[in-house]
Amino acid sequence: MGTARCKAQTVCYYLLVEELESGTEAYGVSVECGGEREARRRLTVSGRSVLGLIRRLIQGGVTPVALGDVVEDWLLR
Repeated sequence: MGTARCKAQTVCYYLLVEELESGTEAYGVSVECGGEREARRRLTVSGRSVLGLIRRLIQGGVTPVALGDVVEDWLLR
């Protein structure tokens, strides 16, 4: 979905899509940087909402290490 720079490394952001048993889609995010990868699956069924989250992750240059905390805050909003 996009990239950002963190110091000298490129951080890559991915949209995850899973089909649920009900036939609807659930969305999540994955962040990769310097051989590290972290993912959060099934965060929302709203495509619009998860795209907003990814934009924020890119703007903030969020790395895999911080993804869990940022997503937790996002879910509590």
